[in-house]
Amino acid sequence: PSRALLFATVAIATAPATIIALVKETRSKGIFVKTLIAAVALNNMSCILLFEIARAFAGRTSDEGAGFTANLIVPAMNVLKAVGVGGCMGLIVEIVARLTVRRERFATVAVVAILLVSGIANSLGVSPLLACLFMGIVQTNLSAAKNKRVESAFEDFEPAILTIFFTLAGMHLSLGSPSGTTGQHAMALAGLLTVLFVLSRIAGKLLAADLAMRWGRTTDQVRKNLGIALVPQAG
Repeated sequence: PSRALLFATVAIATAPATIIALVKETRSKGIFVKTLIAAVALNNMSCILLFEIARAFAGRTSDEGAGFTANLIVPAMNVLKAVGVGGCMGLIVEIVARLTVRRERFATVAVVAILLVSGIANSLGVSPLLACLFMGIVQTNLSAAKNKRVESAFEDFEPAILTIFFTLAGMHLSLGSPSGTTGQHAMALAGLLTVLFVLSRIAGKLLAADLAMRWGRTTDQVRKNLGIALVPQAG
């Protein structure tokens, strides 16, 4: 049950890089695009928060000495730490953005900010993804003029980040199995589980988006297309 709960929380995430790349490539605008980007940000935030809670419950099954309340306090504190680290850095980034004129200089600041937030988050034992997410939220909402130089600075090294990510993802693909089974058997089992996971996830996205958009009383175009647009899986 604990493993299924972890898989369920991971299924929430939608690949933000894929969505942003498609929106930019097609130069799409409008209410659907705004709803889609907001939904991607919210469901990734929810994924990280719920995963921390699910991991606490999974750890609780193997740690009988820890109480129910104790297992909820730990992820809550980790979230607060991530909010604090990311929020403070977001404020600093916005101050620097207002003082910096040259784009290339701010690109350096952006890289340093990401590395600092990730390093501090790791040292505190909290999620670097959640900390960086809050850094972006704080920075963009503090920017009165919606500074385009901030967004363009991150675009400069986006391809490098994606390349590194897919390289690392490939390095984690092993044909063997820790239990000693053959690589062919392990891949067959993994393939079956993957198919079930993907189909269940698609069904969940379509149903959840449809219900949410009905509750939000959005247009039929948004309601019918949001679910399938959220299908790309985040790493």
